[in-house]
Amino acid sequence: MSFPDLDYEVLMRRALDLAARGTGYVHPNPLVGAILLKDGQIIGEGYHHEVGQAHAEINAIRAAKDAGHSPEGGLMVVTLEPCAHFGRTPPCVEALVAEKISHVVIGMIDPNPAVSGRGIGYLRENGIEVMERVLQDECAAINEAFIKYITKRTPYTAIKSAVTLDGKIATRTGKSQWISGPESLQFAHRLRHEYQAIMVGAGTVLADNPRLTCRWEGIDRPSHPLRVVLDGKLRLPEDAHVVSGQLPNQTIVVTAEDADAAKIARLEKPGVDVVRLPTVDGCLDFGEVMRHLGERKIASMIIEGGGTLIAAALEAGVVDRAYVVVAPKIFGSQDARSFVGGRGVDEVDDAWQLDDVRVGTIGRDVLIEGRVRRGKKGPSA
Repeated sequence: MSFPDLDYEVLMRRALDLAARGTGYVHPNPLVGAILLKDGQIIGEGYHHEVGQAHAEINAIRAAKDAGHSPEGGLMVVTLEPCAHFGRTPPCVEALVAEKISHVVIGMIDPNPAVSGRGIGYLRENGIEVMERVLQDECAAINEAFIKYITKRTPYTAIKSAVTLDGKIATRTGKSQWISGPESLQFAHRLRHEYQAIMVGAGTVLADNPRLTCRWEGIDRPSHPLRVVLDGKLRLPEDAHVVSGQLPNQTIVVTAEDADAAKIARLEKPGVDVVRLPTVDGCLDFGEVMRHLGERKIASMIIEGGGTLIAAALEAGVVDRAYVVVAPKIFGSQDARSFVGGRGVDEVDDAWQLDDVRVGTIGRDVLIEGRVRRGKKGPSA
C-alpha cells in the first residue's frame, strides 16, 4: 500500500495553520492541527481547542462525520505524532485504528522521551501506513515551549521589555509610563495570551501596581496568564492588585523558606498561593523557582520584571527568548535604569546574544526578537 500522490507539505502547512488557533488555550499541551482526506479531498479538519478537550485528530474525524463522510480508508495529516497513552483523553491512535484510517502523515515525532515513537509503532502494528517528519522543523517551531517543558520539565521562558534608544526603562526619577506606543502595548498583551505565566518582582508591583492580565483586543476570549511574583522579603502590600484575589487566574507569590509566617498568612487568600523556596546568598534560587513551576505544569512563562529580575534570569541561564521593543526616544542620564541590571559581563565574548533574530516595526516602535544564547563562558537555557 503506497501513499497517494499529494502535496503533503501544502497539507501540513494547512494543519499548522489550524494548530495555531489553539494558542493560549492548550497549556501545557502542544498545539496540534489535523486534516482528514479521502480520494484526495479534505473531508474534515480539526485542532486541539483547549486543554482537557478532544485532540486534533478526533476533531477532524468528528468534522468529517458531521459533514456526512465516512473516515474509513481516509488519510490523516497531523502536525504531531498521535498520542498512544491515556492522559485527560483516550489515546488518539486507538481512534484512528477503530475508524479504519489507512494512512497517517506526521509532521513531528512526540518529543516526550517516555512516549516518543510509540504512537507510530502502534499505527504500523495495526496496518496503518505512516509517513514521518513532513515539515518537521516548522512543526517543532510552533511547539518550542512544549518541547522544552516536556523534555526538561521547566518552563520555556522569555523576557520582554520596552526600552528607549539608549536602553532605558525609566527616567532618572523613575517615570516609565509610557515608553512604547499603543500598538506595542497591544503586542505585550498578545504575549500574555500566548504564554501560560507571567513573572515580575516585588519591586515592579510596588512601583506600578499592575494587574498582569491579558487585554489583547485581537481576541474575543483572552486567556489570562498565571501571575508569579518573586518576593523574598514579602514586601507586597495586601491591597496590591495581584494579591487581591479578585483577578482572573491565580497568583503565586514565591518567597524565602524562612519568611515570616504572619506575613504569609496576611497575603494568603483564595486565588493567592504563597510558596516558600530556598535562597542562595539571600536571593531566591532561580533554578528552584523554575523546577517548582515545572512541577505545577507551567510550560511557558514571560518575564516582564525590571532590570534586577531580568539580570537574575539571564545569569541563571533560564531565558530562551527575548522580545525587546525599542521606542524612538532618548532619556539619557547614567542614573536612569537599564532593562538589564546585575553585574553584567567582563568580556565581549561573554555577552548574551540573540540568534534567529527578527526585526520589525510596531507603530513607531521597533521590535527585536530572537533566541537567547550565552557567550563562551556562560550557561545557556
